[in-house]
Amino acid sequence: MTAGVMGQLRKTEQQHLLGEVRQALSQFEGSHGLVASAELLLGVGSK
Repeated sequence: MTAGVMGQLRKTEQQHLLGEVRQALSQFEGSHGLVASAELLLGVGSK
C-alpha cells in the first residue's frame, strides 16, 4: 500500500482501510508491540 493509492481514496475509505490493516496486524501484537519474523540478506562486495 503506497501513499499514492491512499491518496486516491476518500477520507472515510482511508479510515476504513487503515482499520482493516490494524485489525489484520493485531494478531502479531505482543507485549513488546508488533512482532513479526523476518529474514534479511545482506551482501557486500568490493572490486
